[in-house]
Amino acid sequence: MDPQQRLLLMSVRQTFEDAGYRHTDWKGSATGVFIAAERNEYHLNLLQAQIDPGEGLDQAASMLANRVSHFYDLRGPSERIDAMCAGGAVALHHAVTALRSGQINAAIVGACNLLLRPDVFVTLSQSGQMSPEPTVRSFGAGADGYLRGEGVCSLLLKPLSKAEADGDHIYGLIRNTAVNYNGGDAASIAAPSVSAHSSLVQDCYRRAGIDPRHVSYIEAQGMGNLVADIAEWDALNHGLLALGREQGVQLQEGQCAISTLKPMSGHMHAASAIGALFKIIRSLQTEKIHKILDFEQPNLHLHTAGQPCRLATHTVDWPRQATPRLAGLHSYGAGGNNAHILVEEYVHQAPGRVVPSQAPLLFPLSAPTPALLALLAAQMHQALIDEPTLCLESVSDTLKFGREKFAAAVVIVAMERPGLLDVLAQLHTGDLTGAVVFAKDVAAPTDAALDPWAELWLAGERPMAKATRAPRVPLPTTPLIPSRSGMTRLHPWRRIRLLVHRVQGAEPGARTPPSKRYVKHWPKRWNSLRHHWIWTRSSVSWVLIR
Repeated sequence: MDPQQRLLLMSVRQTFEDAGYRHTDWKGSATGVFIAAERNEYHLNLLQAQIDPGEGLDQAASMLANRVSHFYDLRGPSERIDAMCAGGAVALHHAVTALRSGQINAAIVGACNLLLRPDVFVTLSQSGQMSPEPTVRSFGAGADGYLRGEGVCSLLLKPLSKAEADGDHIYGLIRNTAVNYNGGDAASIAAPSVSAHSSLVQDCYRRAGIDPRHVSYIEAQGMGNLVADIAEWDALNHGLLALGREQGVQLQEGQCAISTLKPMSGHMHAASAIGALFKIIRSLQTEKIHKILDFEQPNLHLHTAGQPCRLATHTVDWPRQATPRLAGLHSYGAGGNNAHILVEEYVHQAPGRVVPSQAPLLFPLSAPTPALLALLAAQMHQALIDEPTLCLESVSDTLKFGREKFAAAVVIVAMERPGLLDVLAQLHTGDLTGAVVFAKDVAAPTDAALDPWAELWLAGERPMAKATRAPRVPLPTTPLIPSRSGMTRLHPWRRIRLLVHRVQGAEPGARTPPSKRYVKHWPKRWNSLRHHWIWTRSSVSWVLIR
């Protein structure tokens, strides 16, 4: 099976749990699955290694979405989308369109990108698209290409009214989405069209009915290519200015910060836009617009004076305001597909006050093995420390009704936060002396009478849910057993794992120990790889992991 399918199945399961649901709660539902991806490099590896890929279903492109729909028994449309680098944003647009039409009640949007072959690195490096440095100079002077990155991610979409009625935790709102194509007026099929991108921004915001003065942040593609960066910068400014003229409003210079994820994560191809969306959500949470990493000097050809956009050269505060904060996400693919997403801050409605329970609360924890259960306890302990305002009734109900039961399971009994934290710490260390815990397959004896709900749950049954329950809250997801699978018959050169940088003037095929000319370019996070040999081929340098 294509490893992208396995990783997507894991990601979707974590998404359901993070939303406060068992994955079985969605069986038979009208839930659509929209997965963005590009080529299947694993299939090419199988063919090259002369390994029979089977009947073909495990490697079929559509199976990335179909496998998720089949495994979780989701009955909405199941689509794999290839719009190249814009794939994640286009998949999000398809999901929003299906939700608004009433075709589905919920949607899983995902994306994946794995780097399993060297030939793409070779081709991109030979064409000058790869950065010779261990970073991406997005919108900067000396921009000379990008670095590739891996990513597998997913998110759950529901109509706002339904999410609020179900007591869901809401990270943010997709206010509007728009897609278009460059047409034929660009310099080449791979070059961005300023007019098409500008029209896309206007269309997205016009249909959302917003005032462009309220857009204070746009997460851009920022490919680190001089021509592409200039085109994207001009398009974003032209789009905002044109919309301002249309509405008769004056935009302030530098009102909208432009940042990009590329120097942080590299270019994750089809998964890039979903990663950028996660960055926007995190910025809303932290109330900060994060700077363009490693930015030094702007591209000299960017027209910055008098423009509504400014480059995020420093991390700045992004505090809550009288109106919900708005952010744009801009994405485009090398084939000419473009997408723009408008994200709005969700202003949490003041929930009805949860009446504190006068009886002890139950906190069930479960994992495939006792060791993973101890890990989950440590993660839960840290989550409660990091979020001291989490309502314990919500934590209890989310764990009771939003988690599956595995082989190793305990039910912690506690009335107050300090007591719960103490038992979680004890569970992590394995010493549960004095703790009130009901357990199965875990050394945790207790003299307390077994709670009826805990008895049913530990026996593998699903106790009936309460008529009313506390709102769901995001909690650490169940750690799964890591297992190695896939092809093993590989020649040594196919064990290439990481592109370091383009080596200028290197002799193809030369194999030399890391010298100063290589090491000086290495970021600190790669120090553990310094002892590996460098093998250069076609002016590209890799680290061989043996």
